[in-house]
Amino acid sequence: MMNSFFVYFNGETLPIKVLSSFSRGFMIGESEITTQDISDNDGTVVVSSRIKEGIIDIPFFIKRGQPNIQDEIMRILNVDEPRKLQFSDQMDRYYQAIPNGKINEEEVSKWIRKGSIPFLIPSGVAYSEEEIEISNKDSSPRDSTLLIRNDGSHKTAPDFLFEFEEDNGYIGVVHEDGIIQYGFPEEVDGVVKQKSITLIQDRFDSNKGWQINSKDAVTMMPMAANGTVEWNKEQSFVYPTNYGTGSGWHGVTLTQKLSQQASNFTLESLSRLEDRFAEKVGRIEFTLSAADGTRLWTFQIRNDAVSSSQNNLWAYVGDQEVERDTTTWDWRFWIGNFTLKKAGNLWQWTFQNGKKRRTLSYTDSAFLVSNKKVDRITIAFAAYGNKKPILWDKLQKENGSGLGWSELRFVQDNVDYWQDLPNKMKAGDTVEIRNTEGKIYKYWQNQEPMQDMLDADIGNQYFTLSPGENKVEFHFSDFMSEPPIITAKFRKVYR
Repeated sequence: MMNSFFVYFNGETLPIKVLSSFSRGFMIGESEITTQDISDNDGTVVVSSRIKEGIIDIPFFIKRGQPNIQDEIMRILNVDEPRKLQFSDQMDRYYQAIPNGKINEEEVSKWIRKGSIPFLIPSGVAYSEEEIEISNKDSSPRDSTLLIRNDGSHKTAPDFLFEFEEDNGYIGVVHEDGIIQYGFPEEVDGVVKQKSITLIQDRFDSNKGWQINSKDAVTMMPMAANGTVEWNKEQSFVYPTNYGTGSGWHGVTLTQKLSQQASNFTLESLSRLEDRFAEKVGRIEFTLSAADGTRLWTFQIRNDAVSSSQNNLWAYVGDQEVERDTTTWDWRFWIGNFTLKKAGNLWQWTFQNGKKRRTLSYTDSAFLVSNKKVDRITIAFAAYGNKKPILWDKLQKENGSGLGWSELRFVQDNVDYWQDLPNKMKAGDTVEIRNTEGKIYKYWQNQEPMQDMLDADIGNQYFTLSPGENKVEFHFSDFMSEPPIITAKFRKVYR
Protein backbone atom coordinates (compact mmCIF):
# COMPACT_ATOMS: atom_id res chain seq x y z
CA MET A 1 0.00 0.00 0.00
CA MET A 2 1.21 3.51 -0.83
CA ASN A 3 -0.22 5.76 1.92
CA SER A 4 0.80 9.07 0.33
CA PHE A 5 -0.09 8.12 -3.26
CA PHE A 6 -3.24 9.64 -4.77
CA VAL A 7 -5.07 9.26 -8.05
CA TYR A 8 -6.93 12.23 -9.55
CA PHE A 9 -9.53 11.78 -12.30
CA ASN A 10 -11.67 14.43 -13.94
CA GLY A 11 -10.66 16.97 -11.28
CA GLU A 12 -11.50 14.76 -8.28
CA THR A 13 -9.55 12.46 -5.93
CA LEU A 14 -10.46 8.80 -6.20
CA PRO A 15 -11.19 7.53 -2.65
CA ILE A 16 -8.96 4.44 -2.96
CA LYS A 17 -5.70 3.17 -1.50
CA VAL A 18 -3.31 2.15 -4.27
CA LEU A 19 -1.36 -1.08 -3.80
CA SER A 20 2.44 -0.91 -3.82
CA SER A 21 2.46 -3.27 -6.80
CA PHE A 22 1.16 -0.47 -9.04
CA SER A 23 3.41 0.45 -11.98
CA ARG A 24 2.75 2.48 -15.09
CA GLY A 25 5.41 0.50 -16.91
CA PHE A 26 8.25 1.78 -19.05
CA MET A 27 5.80 3.12 -21.63
CA ILE A 28 2.01 3.18 -21.96
CA GLY A 29 1.29 2.78 -25.67
CA GLU A 30 3.27 0.29 -27.72
CA SER A 31 4.92 1.27 -30.99
CA GLU A 32 3.42 -0.09 -34.20
CA ILE A 33 5.68 -0.07 -37.26
CA THR A 34 4.40 -0.59 -40.80
CA THR A 35 6.99 -1.91 -43.25
CA GLN A 36 7.05 -2.86 -46.91
CA ASP A 37 9.27 -5.18 -48.91
CA ILE A 38 11.01 -3.52 -51.86
CA SER A 39 11.47 -5.86 -54.82
CA ASP A 40 14.15 -8.48 -54.08
CA ASN A 41 16.24 -6.21 -51.85
CA ASP A 42 17.25 -7.42 -48.42
CA GLY A 43 15.20 -6.25 -45.46
CA THR A 44 12.22 -3.92 -45.54
CA VAL A 45 11.47 -0.19 -45.68
CA VAL A 46 9.66 1.55 -42.83
CA VAL A 47 6.49 3.11 -44.25
CA SER A 48 5.01 4.58 -41.08
CA SER A 49 5.06 4.33 -37.32
CA ARG A 50 2.56 5.20 -34.63
CA ILE A 51 1.84 4.71 -30.95
CA LYS A 52 -1.10 2.47 -30.16
CA GLU A 53 -3.53 3.03 -27.33
CA GLY A 54 -2.42 1.83 -23.89
CA ILE A 55 -3.88 0.63 -20.60
CA ILE A 56 -3.06 1.77 -17.08
CA ASP A 57 -4.37 -0.73 -14.55
CA ILE A 58 -4.58 0.67 -11.02
CA PRO A 59 -4.67 -1.96 -8.23
CA PHE A 60 -6.39 -0.76 -5.07
CA PHE A 61 -8.02 -1.80 -1.83
CA ILE A 62 -10.80 -0.28 0.24
CA LYS A 63 -11.75 -0.95 3.81
CA ARG A 64 -15.19 -2.13 4.78
CA GLY A 65 -17.26 0.14 6.92
CA GLN A 66 -16.95 3.13 4.56
CA PRO A 67 -20.56 3.91 3.60
CA ASN A 68 -21.29 4.75 -0.03
CA ILE A 69 -17.62 4.59 -1.08
CA GLN A 70 -18.47 2.33 -4.04
CA ASP A 71 -21.12 4.81 -5.23
CA GLU A 72 -18.60 7.65 -4.89
CA ILE A 73 -16.01 5.78 -6.97
CA MET A 74 -18.52 5.00 -9.71
CA ARG A 75 -19.78 8.60 -9.73
CA ILE A 76 -16.28 9.90 -10.41
CA LEU A 77 -15.61 7.26 -13.07
CA ASN A 78 -18.91 7.89 -14.88
CA VAL A 79 -17.70 9.73 -18.00
CA ASP A 80 -18.43 9.22 -21.69
CA GLU A 81 -15.21 10.63 -23.12
CA PRO A 82 -11.52 10.76 -22.08
CA ARG A 83 -10.79 12.97 -19.08
CA LYS A 84 -7.69 14.11 -17.21
CA LEU A 85 -5.93 11.39 -15.17
CA GLN A 86 -3.04 12.30 -12.84
CA PHE A 87 -0.93 10.64 -10.18
CA SER A 88 0.45 12.41 -7.11
CA ASP A 89 4.03 11.32 -7.87
CA GLN A 90 3.93 12.93 -11.34
CA MET A 91 1.90 16.11 -11.05
CA ASP A 92 3.87 17.68 -13.89
CA ARG A 93 2.01 15.52 -16.44
CA TYR A 94 -1.36 13.96 -17.11
CA TYR A 95 -3.09 11.39 -19.33
CA GLN A 96 -6.33 11.66 -21.27
CA ALA A 97 -8.08 8.53 -20.04
CA ILE A 98 -11.42 6.78 -19.78
CA PRO A 99 -12.37 3.73 -17.65
CA ASN A 100 -12.38 0.66 -19.87
CA GLY A 101 -13.97 -2.67 -19.10
CA LYS A 102 -14.98 -4.21 -15.80
CA ILE A 103 -13.63 -3.08 -12.43
CA ASN A 104 -12.44 -6.33 -10.90
CA GLU A 105 -13.02 -6.70 -7.16
CA GLU A 106 -12.61 -9.45 -4.61
CA GLU A 107 -12.81 -9.86 -0.86
CA VAL A 108 -9.40 -10.36 0.76
CA SER A 109 -10.56 -10.50 4.36
CA LYS A 110 -13.46 -9.61 6.54
CA TRP A 111 -12.30 -6.01 6.54
CA ILE A 112 -10.67 -5.45 3.17
CA ARG A 113 -11.65 -5.69 -0.49
CA LYS A 114 -9.21 -5.26 -3.33
CA GLY A 115 -9.59 -4.74 -7.05
CA SER A 116 -8.26 -2.88 -10.09
CA ILE A 117 -9.48 -0.07 -12.29
CA PRO A 118 -8.41 -0.29 -15.96
CA PHE A 119 -8.02 3.05 -17.74
CA LEU A 120 -7.76 3.23 -21.53
CA ILE A 121 -5.24 5.84 -22.76
CA PRO A 122 -6.36 6.41 -26.39
CA SER A 123 -3.29 8.45 -27.34
CA GLY A 124 -0.87 6.12 -25.57
CA VAL A 125 1.10 9.08 -24.13
CA ALA A 126 1.18 11.61 -21.28
CA TYR A 127 1.10 15.41 -21.66
CA SER A 128 2.88 18.06 -19.61
CA GLU A 129 0.70 20.06 -17.24
CA GLU A 130 2.52 23.19 -18.30
CA GLU A 131 1.71 24.66 -21.72
CA ILE A 132 4.95 26.09 -23.06
CA GLU A 133 4.90 29.39 -24.97
CA ILE A 134 7.68 30.76 -27.17
CA SER A 135 7.26 34.16 -28.82
CA ASN A 136 9.11 36.71 -30.93
CA LYS A 137 7.35 39.55 -29.08
CA ASP A 138 10.44 40.83 -27.26
CA SER A 139 12.95 40.46 -30.11
CA SER A 140 14.11 43.60 -31.89
CA PRO A 141 13.92 43.58 -34.82
CA ARG A 142 11.08 41.07 -34.60
CA ASP A 143 12.21 37.58 -35.67
CA SER A 144 10.51 35.55 -38.39
CA THR A 145 12.14 32.32 -37.14
CA LEU A 146 11.48 30.51 -33.87
CA LEU A 147 13.89 27.99 -32.33
CA ILE A 148 11.70 25.66 -30.31
CA ARG A 149 13.15 23.08 -27.95
CA ASN A 150 10.94 20.09 -27.19
CA ASP A 151 12.18 18.52 -23.94
CA GLY A 152 9.58 15.77 -24.00
CA SER A 153 10.35 12.19 -24.97
CA HIS A 154 7.99 12.15 -27.97
CA LYS A 155 6.90 14.41 -30.81
CA THR A 156 4.23 17.03 -30.07
CA ALA A 157 1.89 19.15 -32.19
CA PRO A 158 2.34 22.94 -31.77
CA ASP A 159 -0.24 25.67 -32.26
CA PHE A 160 0.79 29.06 -33.68
CA LEU A 161 -0.89 32.39 -32.92
CA PHE A 162 -0.34 35.41 -35.20
CA GLU A 163 -1.36 38.89 -33.96
CA PHE A 164 -1.33 41.41 -36.81
CA GLU A 165 -0.58 45.08 -36.30
CA GLU A 166 -0.75 45.85 -40.03
CA ASP A 167 -2.40 44.37 -43.12
CA ASN A 168 -1.11 41.08 -44.55
CA GLY A 169 -2.18 38.69 -47.31
CA TYR A 170 -0.21 35.50 -46.67
CA ILE A 171 1.18 33.21 -43.93
CA GLY A 172 3.70 30.48 -44.70
CA VAL A 173 5.02 28.14 -41.97
CA VAL A 174 8.00 25.93 -42.82
CA HIS A 175 9.36 23.03 -40.75
CA GLU A 176 11.44 20.08 -41.89
CA ASP A 177 8.38 17.82 -41.56
CA GLY A 178 5.71 20.07 -43.09
CA ILE A 179 4.59 23.28 -44.79
CA ILE A 180 1.41 25.24 -43.98
CA GLN A 181 0.02 28.07 -46.12
CA TYR A 182 -2.84 30.48 -45.55
CA GLY A 183 -3.94 33.29 -47.84
CA PHE A 184 -2.28 34.12 -51.16
CA PRO A 185 1.47 34.74 -51.59
CA GLU A 186 0.83 36.76 -54.77
CA GLU A 187 -1.43 39.23 -52.98
CA VAL A 188 -0.04 42.74 -53.21
CA ASP A 189 -0.64 45.86 -51.17
CA GLY A 190 0.31 48.54 -53.66
CA VAL A 191 2.04 51.87 -53.35
CA VAL A 192 -0.19 53.49 -50.74
CA LYS A 193 -0.70 51.61 -47.47
CA GLN A 194 -3.60 52.87 -45.42
CA LYS A 195 -5.55 51.52 -42.47
CA SER A 196 -8.67 49.46 -43.12
CA ILE A 197 -11.79 50.24 -41.08
CA THR A 198 -14.29 47.59 -39.98
CA LEU A 199 -17.78 49.08 -40.35
CA ILE A 200 -19.83 45.97 -39.52
CA GLN A 201 -18.72 42.94 -37.47
CA ASP A 202 -21.71 40.76 -36.64
CA ARG A 203 -22.16 37.13 -35.56
CA PHE A 204 -25.95 37.59 -35.34
CA ASP A 205 -26.28 36.36 -31.76
CA SER A 206 -28.38 39.47 -31.04
CA ASN A 207 -29.76 42.47 -32.95
CA LYS A 208 -26.91 44.94 -33.41
CA GLY A 209 -28.61 47.85 -35.15
CA TRP A 210 -30.66 46.07 -37.84
CA GLN A 211 -33.98 47.69 -38.82
CA ILE A 212 -36.71 45.13 -39.49
CA ASN A 213 -38.91 45.76 -42.55
CA SER A 214 -37.59 49.31 -42.90
CA LYS A 215 -38.92 51.67 -45.58
CA ASP A 216 -35.24 52.22 -46.50
CA ALA A 217 -34.74 48.57 -47.44
CA VAL A 218 -33.53 48.04 -51.03
CA THR A 219 -34.13 44.68 -52.75
CA MET A 220 -33.86 43.32 -56.26
CA MET A 221 -36.92 41.09 -56.03
CA PRO A 222 -40.29 42.79 -55.53
CA MET A 223 -41.56 41.60 -52.16
CA ALA A 224 -43.97 42.46 -49.35
CA ALA A 225 -41.96 42.90 -46.15
CA ASN A 226 -44.29 42.04 -43.26
CA GLY A 227 -42.66 39.02 -41.60
CA THR A 228 -40.68 38.53 -38.39
CA VAL A 229 -37.21 37.26 -37.45
CA GLU A 230 -35.43 35.92 -34.39
CA TRP A 231 -31.80 36.01 -33.25
CA ASN A 232 -30.47 32.75 -31.78
CA LYS A 233 -27.69 33.48 -29.28
CA GLU A 234 -26.53 29.86 -28.92
CA GLN A 235 -26.23 29.13 -32.65
CA SER A 236 -25.36 32.71 -33.68
CA PHE A 237 -28.01 32.81 -36.41
CA VAL A 238 -30.78 35.19 -37.42
CA TYR A 239 -33.67 33.46 -39.16
CA PRO A 240 -37.29 34.16 -40.19
CA THR A 241 -40.00 32.96 -37.81
CA ASN A 242 -42.89 34.20 -39.95
CA TYR A 243 -42.92 35.28 -43.60
CA GLY A 244 -46.07 37.37 -43.36
CA THR A 245 -48.46 37.26 -46.31
CA GLY A 246 -48.53 38.12 -49.99
CA SER A 247 -49.52 36.73 -53.36
CA GLY A 248 -45.93 36.97 -54.67
CA TRP A 249 -42.65 37.08 -52.77
CA HIS A 250 -43.16 38.08 -49.15
CA GLY A 251 -41.08 37.87 -46.00
CA VAL A 252 -38.84 40.00 -43.85
CA THR A 253 -35.96 42.44 -44.46
CA LEU A 254 -33.05 43.53 -42.27
CA THR A 255 -31.44 46.88 -43.14
CA GLN A 256 -28.43 48.62 -41.62
CA LYS A 257 -26.91 51.96 -42.60
CA LEU A 258 -23.10 52.04 -42.52
CA SER A 259 -21.45 54.43 -40.07
CA GLN A 260 -19.67 55.91 -43.09
CA GLN A 261 -20.01 55.34 -46.83
CA ALA A 262 -17.50 53.04 -48.56
CA SER A 263 -16.14 53.10 -52.12
CA ASN A 264 -13.73 50.15 -51.89
CA PHE A 265 -14.34 47.33 -49.48
CA THR A 266 -14.05 43.66 -48.51
CA LEU A 267 -17.14 41.74 -47.43
CA GLU A 268 -17.14 38.27 -45.84
CA SER A 269 -20.26 36.35 -44.83
CA LEU A 270 -21.77 33.00 -43.90
CA SER A 271 -25.38 32.03 -44.59
CA ARG A 272 -27.61 28.97 -44.92
CA LEU A 273 -30.47 27.75 -47.12
CA GLU A 274 -31.50 24.07 -47.05
CA ASP A 275 -34.65 22.28 -48.19
CA ARG A 276 -33.87 18.66 -47.40
CA PHE A 277 -37.17 17.24 -48.58
CA ALA A 278 -37.66 19.25 -51.81
CA GLU A 279 -41.09 20.48 -50.81
CA LYS A 280 -40.59 24.15 -50.02
CA VAL A 281 -39.50 27.38 -51.70
CA GLY A 282 -37.44 30.24 -50.37
CA ARG A 283 -34.88 32.91 -51.18
CA ILE A 284 -32.12 34.78 -49.45
CA GLU A 285 -31.12 38.10 -50.98
CA PHE A 286 -28.21 40.35 -49.99
CA THR A 287 -28.10 43.88 -51.44
CA LEU A 288 -25.64 46.76 -51.15
CA SER A 289 -27.16 50.11 -52.08
CA ALA A 290 -26.22 53.80 -52.35
CA ALA A 291 -27.77 56.65 -50.36
CA ASP A 292 -30.17 57.42 -53.24
CA GLY A 293 -31.41 53.81 -53.28
CA THR A 294 -29.38 52.67 -56.31
CA ARG A 295 -28.63 48.97 -56.18
CA LEU A 296 -24.86 48.43 -56.37
CA TRP A 297 -24.55 44.70 -55.75
CA THR A 298 -27.10 41.93 -55.22
CA PHE A 299 -26.51 38.27 -54.37
CA GLN A 300 -29.40 35.80 -54.39
CA ILE A 301 -29.67 32.17 -53.29
CA ARG A 302 -32.81 30.85 -54.93
CA ASN A 303 -34.77 27.70 -54.12
CA ASP A 304 -37.78 28.39 -56.33
CA ALA A 305 -38.96 24.86 -57.23
CA VAL A 306 -41.14 22.82 -54.87
CA SER A 307 -40.02 19.61 -56.59
CA SER A 308 -36.27 20.21 -56.18
CA SER A 309 -33.84 20.96 -53.35
CA GLN A 310 -31.33 22.52 -55.76
CA ASN A 311 -30.21 26.07 -54.94
CA ASN A 312 -29.34 28.53 -57.73
CA LEU A 313 -26.94 31.44 -57.37
CA TRP A 314 -27.59 34.82 -59.02
CA ALA A 315 -25.49 37.98 -58.79
CA TYR A 316 -25.89 41.52 -60.11
CA VAL A 317 -23.64 44.58 -60.35
CA GLY A 318 -26.19 47.36 -60.37
CA ASP A 319 -29.04 45.89 -62.42
CA GLN A 320 -26.62 44.02 -64.70
CA GLU A 321 -26.80 40.25 -64.22
CA VAL A 322 -23.20 39.00 -63.84
CA GLU A 323 -23.72 35.51 -62.45
CA ARG A 324 -26.37 32.83 -62.94
CA ASP A 325 -25.64 29.27 -61.91
CA THR A 326 -28.74 27.14 -62.45
CA THR A 327 -27.14 24.05 -63.97
CA THR A 328 -25.05 22.46 -61.19
CA TRP A 329 -25.83 20.92 -57.85
CA ASP A 330 -22.73 22.44 -56.22
CA TRP A 331 -24.81 24.78 -54.08
CA ARG A 332 -27.41 22.28 -52.88
CA PHE A 333 -27.86 22.38 -49.09
CA TRP A 334 -26.13 25.78 -48.96
CA ILE A 335 -24.19 26.39 -45.72
CA GLY A 336 -21.68 28.58 -47.44
CA ASN A 337 -19.16 31.39 -47.40
CA PHE A 338 -19.56 34.41 -49.66
CA THR A 339 -16.73 36.94 -50.14
CA LEU A 340 -16.90 40.13 -52.20
CA LYS A 341 -14.02 42.53 -52.96
CA LYS A 342 -14.52 45.81 -54.76
CA ALA A 343 -11.68 48.12 -55.85
CA GLY A 344 -12.31 50.90 -58.33
CA ASN A 345 -14.56 49.45 -61.02
CA LEU A 346 -13.51 45.83 -60.45
CA TRP A 347 -15.85 43.52 -58.54
CA GLN A 348 -14.56 40.07 -57.51
CA TRP A 349 -16.55 37.47 -55.61
CA THR A 350 -16.09 33.93 -54.31
CA PHE A 351 -18.71 31.35 -53.36
CA GLN A 352 -17.72 28.32 -51.29
CA ASN A 353 -20.03 25.54 -50.13
CA GLY A 354 -17.99 22.79 -48.47
CA LYS A 355 -15.25 21.83 -50.95
CA LYS A 356 -17.05 23.51 -53.88
CA ARG A 357 -15.48 26.88 -54.63
CA ARG A 358 -16.01 29.38 -57.44
CA THR A 359 -14.40 32.79 -58.04
CA LEU A 360 -15.54 35.28 -60.70
CA SER A 361 -15.00 38.95 -61.44
CA TYR A 362 -16.68 41.74 -63.40
CA THR A 363 -15.33 45.09 -64.61
CA ASP A 364 -17.84 47.92 -64.63
CA SER A 365 -16.12 49.61 -67.58
CA ALA A 366 -18.62 52.43 -67.91
CA PHE A 367 -18.68 53.05 -64.16
CA LEU A 368 -22.46 52.69 -64.20
CA VAL A 369 -22.53 52.11 -60.43
CA SER A 370 -18.88 51.81 -59.38
CA ASN A 371 -18.55 55.56 -58.80
CA LYS A 372 -21.23 55.39 -56.10
CA LYS A 373 -20.53 54.56 -52.46
CA VAL A 374 -22.17 51.83 -50.37
CA ASP A 375 -24.52 53.45 -47.86
CA ARG A 376 -26.57 50.54 -46.49
CA ILE A 377 -26.97 46.77 -46.49
CA THR A 378 -30.24 44.85 -46.84
CA ILE A 379 -30.72 41.14 -46.12
CA ALA A 380 -34.06 39.65 -47.22
CA PHE A 381 -35.64 36.28 -46.40
CA ALA A 382 -38.59 35.41 -48.62
CA ALA A 383 -41.28 32.82 -49.29
CA TYR A 384 -43.68 32.78 -52.25
CA GLY A 385 -47.47 33.03 -52.16
CA ASN A 386 -49.05 30.13 -50.33
CA LYS A 387 -46.25 27.67 -51.09
CA LYS A 388 -44.70 25.94 -48.09
CA PRO A 389 -41.93 28.16 -46.64
CA ILE A 390 -38.57 27.11 -45.19
CA LEU A 391 -38.78 27.69 -41.45
CA TRP A 392 -35.85 27.36 -39.06
CA ASP A 393 -37.99 26.30 -36.08
CA LYS A 394 -38.49 22.93 -37.79
CA LEU A 395 -34.73 22.36 -38.10
CA GLN A 396 -34.44 19.31 -35.85
CA LYS A 397 -37.76 17.74 -36.82
CA GLU A 398 -37.07 17.99 -40.52
CA ASN A 399 -33.45 16.83 -40.39
CA GLY A 400 -31.62 19.92 -41.49
CA SER A 401 -34.00 22.24 -43.39
CA GLY A 402 -33.43 25.86 -42.50
CA LEU A 403 -32.73 29.37 -43.75
CA GLY A 404 -30.78 32.15 -42.07
CA TRP A 405 -27.67 34.35 -41.77
CA SER A 406 -24.74 33.69 -39.42
CA GLU A 407 -21.72 35.92 -40.12
CA LEU A 408 -21.10 39.32 -41.70
CA ARG A 409 -18.02 41.47 -41.83
CA PHE A 410 -17.80 44.65 -43.91
CA VAL A 411 -14.41 46.40 -44.06
CA GLN A 412 -13.81 49.70 -45.79
CA ASP A 413 -10.50 49.56 -47.67
CA ASN A 414 -8.84 52.93 -48.14
CA VAL A 415 -7.60 52.25 -51.64
CA ASP A 416 -7.64 54.27 -54.85
CA TYR A 417 -6.35 51.80 -57.45
CA TRP A 418 -6.70 48.10 -58.13
CA GLN A 419 -2.96 47.68 -57.47
CA ASP A 420 -3.71 48.42 -53.83
CA LEU A 421 -5.83 45.31 -53.16
CA PRO A 422 -7.63 44.81 -49.84
CA ASN A 423 -5.79 42.16 -47.85
CA LYS A 424 -6.88 38.90 -46.28
CA MET A 425 -5.64 39.88 -42.80
CA LYS A 426 -6.29 43.33 -41.40
CA ALA A 427 -4.53 45.21 -38.63
CA GLY A 428 -6.06 43.93 -35.39
CA ASP A 429 -6.86 40.44 -36.75
CA THR A 430 -5.54 37.25 -35.18
CA VAL A 431 -4.96 33.94 -36.97
CA GLU A 432 -4.38 30.63 -35.19
CA ILE A 433 -2.89 27.56 -36.88
CA ARG A 434 -3.72 24.48 -34.84
CA ASN A 435 -1.49 21.55 -35.75
CA THR A 436 -3.32 19.66 -32.99
CA GLU A 437 -6.49 19.76 -35.13
CA GLY A 438 -5.11 20.31 -38.63
CA LYS A 439 -7.23 23.48 -38.91
CA ILE A 440 -6.82 27.26 -39.23
CA TYR A 441 -8.97 29.76 -37.34
CA LYS A 442 -9.40 33.47 -37.84
CA TYR A 443 -10.36 35.93 -35.10
CA TRP A 444 -12.09 39.03 -36.43
CA GLN A 445 -11.13 42.01 -34.27
CA ASN A 446 -11.03 40.02 -30.99
CA GLN A 447 -14.24 38.09 -31.71
CA GLU A 448 -14.61 34.34 -31.12
CA PRO A 449 -12.57 32.23 -33.59
CA MET A 450 -14.13 30.83 -36.73
CA GLN A 451 -12.57 28.08 -38.83
CA ASP A 452 -11.51 29.46 -42.21
CA MET A 453 -11.81 26.82 -44.93
CA LEU A 454 -11.85 29.34 -47.77
CA ASP A 455 -8.20 30.38 -47.97
CA ALA A 456 -6.38 27.55 -46.19
CA ASP A 457 -4.32 25.58 -48.72
CA ILE A 458 -5.87 22.14 -49.24
CA GLY A 459 -2.36 20.66 -49.56
CA ASN A 460 -1.21 21.83 -46.12
CA GLN A 461 1.14 19.45 -44.31
CA TYR A 462 0.50 19.93 -40.59
CA PHE A 463 3.49 18.81 -38.53
CA THR A 464 4.83 17.89 -35.10
CA LEU A 465 7.97 18.96 -33.21
CA SER A 466 10.53 16.21 -32.66
CA PRO A 467 12.30 15.86 -29.27
CA GLY A 468 15.21 18.29 -29.16
CA GLU A 469 15.77 21.48 -31.16
CA ASN A 470 13.29 22.50 -33.88
CA LYS A 471 13.55 25.38 -36.33
CA VAL A 472 10.32 26.89 -37.66
CA GLU A 473 10.39 29.65 -40.29
CA PHE A 474 7.53 32.04 -41.01
CA HIS A 475 6.85 33.98 -44.21
CA PHE A 476 4.46 36.88 -44.82
CA SER A 477 3.55 39.36 -47.55
CA ASP A 478 6.56 41.35 -48.76
CA PHE A 479 4.83 44.65 -48.09
CA MET A 480 4.74 44.11 -44.30
CA SER A 481 7.26 46.33 -42.47
CA GLU A 482 7.93 43.60 -39.88
CA PRO A 483 6.49 40.21 -38.90
CA PRO A 484 3.45 40.04 -36.62
CA ILE A 485 3.69 38.85 -33.02
CA ILE A 486 4.12 35.07 -33.28
CA THR A 487 3.48 32.77 -30.33
CA ALA A 488 4.08 29.01 -30.41
CA LYS A 489 2.19 26.93 -27.84
CA PHE A 490 2.70 23.25 -27.08
CA ARG A 491 2.79 20.64 -24.34
CA LYS A 492 5.61 18.18 -23.86
CA VAL A 493 4.61 14.60 -24.60
CA TYR A 494 5.97 11.57 -22.74
CA ARG A 495 5.98 7.92 -23.75
